[in-house]
Amino acid sequence: MTFTVNDALRTGRLREAQVRAGAAGLTRTVASVNVMEVPDILPWVRAHELLLTTLYPLRDVPGTLDAFVTELARLDLAGIIVKTGRYFDAIPEEMCAAAERAGLPLIELRCEVSFDEIITDLLGQILSVQTQRLQRSEEVHRRFTGIVLTGGGLQHIAENLTQLIGNPVVIIAPDRRVLALAAPDETGAAALDACVRLEVGQRYLELDTTAAQARGDSTVSVLRCTPRIQERQITCLVCPIRVGAQHYGSIVVLAVNHPFEDDDAVALEHAVTVSALTITRDQAILAVERKFQSDFLDDLLAGRITAPEIIQARSQTLGWNLERPCVVCVAEVHDEQGIQQSRWRGDYFPGDTALLESARAAARYVDAESIVMEKSGQLMFILGTAPGKPGASNSTTGERSFQSDVEMGQHLLRGLRFLQRERRLILGIGRRCESALELHRSYKEARQAVAVGSKLRGAGAVIHFNDLGFQRILSQFENRAELHAFADELLGALEAYDRRHHTDLLPTLETLLNSNLNMAVTARLLHLHYNSLRYRLQKIEELTGPFMNDAHQRMNLELALQIRRTSRE
Repeated sequence: MTFTVNDALRTGRLREAQVRAGAAGLTRTVASVNVMEVPDILPWVRAHELLLTTLYPLRDVPGTLDAFVTELARLDLAGIIVKTGRYFDAIPEEMCAAAERAGLPLIELRCEVSFDEIITDLLGQILSVQTQRLQRSEEVHRRFTGIVLTGGGLQHIAENLTQLIGNPVVIIAPDRRVLALAAPDETGAAALDACVRLEVGQRYLELDTTAAQARGDSTVSVLRCTPRIQERQITCLVCPIRVGAQHYGSIVVLAVNHPFEDDDAVALEHAVTVSALTITRDQAILAVERKFQSDFLDDLLAGRITAPEIIQARSQTLGWNLERPCVVCVAEVHDEQGIQQSRWRGDYFPGDTALLESARAAARYVDAESIVMEKSGQLMFILGTAPGKPGASNSTTGERSFQSDVEMGQHLLRGLRFLQRERRLILGIGRRCESALELHRSYKEARQAVAVGSKLRGAGAVIHFNDLGFQRILSQFENRAELHAFADELLGALEAYDRRHHTDLLPTLETLLNSNLNMAVTARLLHLHYNSLRYRLQKIEELTGPFMNDAHQRMNLELALQIRRTSRE
């Protein structure tokens, strides 16, 4: 609620005044009243003042009137009221011309009207409006504080804010993921539909709010770079949600039903304050819950829990459904050589919360009851598995069913593409578990699938444990020292020769075996002359024993190479 020059002209004796110029500025806000009694009034003028004058201090310098009016407009004056008849019979033309150019209201008042009457009437109205604004601000503050005290969330804040301002509201995360939204009517709901897109089961706001988010404080910004809605351009109010230096998102209001008013900004700032309190409260609760979740998962995935009743009780407390067939999936960031990277975080994900919430949104599209945790630099997913028709979807949740666990993993990896900005993900899948007591086995298999699969296929792949071949068997062998001793017996001499002479006999052997002993293919892959390859082959057989015509020795060498590959993980 604001008091404007238009409102002033409907107050007391000002009803008799005439607007001589600057009618375009009649909506300017009036916050106070001042009287000009000296020529050097400019240093004392404040924004949104209504200036009363007889022009007496300027009677001897008429040539400066146009510059004087221009300077007053620059200072954001509300308007000028000139009482004529005593010192000036009419307002000078140069003042009118300057006021018209600047859109500064220039109002003429009859000489018999007292300034005291005008000031008394205006100050009474201004104080009344300010009192109403304070009362409304207090009401808004009480309303939003009540939401926090009663345990309400962001959705409650959005619904109350849209009721107060009569325009649709969206609360977004830093990545423009929609956290809550509300509309006062069908028109507002249609505007939200036009500005929000659905991607992998998660809603995102399509408006570019970067300029407002870049501000270092929670200040309301008006953005006009918005899409057309119902053939018209819509502006929006944006206020970042900040606690200190931490940015938690923004509240966005679309001016669909009516233009913004000052009271809208006040309500928005209150909403931002309680949103920050709500988010920090929820994060504190989430941190405690996550600690319990993490401890439970650590015990479960390490196989330390052996009693089904303990799993049932603790999973029910956490709201997890572990009484169904499940698989464990593990996602890691790898480079092109298959080496794991620790690059989950950055500007795009300022903390664990944003990372996990985004990953959970993708997982929910695959399984509405999915469990997602970050563990040891990996994203770990527990997903229910029930093979069905490919592409069949639940119309309520959007959840899909799949022919196989690999197909489900491929869909999940596509859903995680927002995490792959300058990253390369690889997803490993363990074997299906009929009981939660077997999850530790599926988790170990998923990790093994990632570790081995990254070497075999590189980043961007989905690898099931069942597809590992030799490595699947080797991963179950507990005596790792015996495995390495076996590999040393067969490959140790070859590796030592390569180190001493800076040769590549071991890679040559590996390529030759992978090429099914085809010399021509091997020479082409290694960019070697055929005779050079024959020389290398002769040297390899001197160090490892003949294998070209000995299937048993060839199998031993292939097994030793698989062990070496595993040992590099």
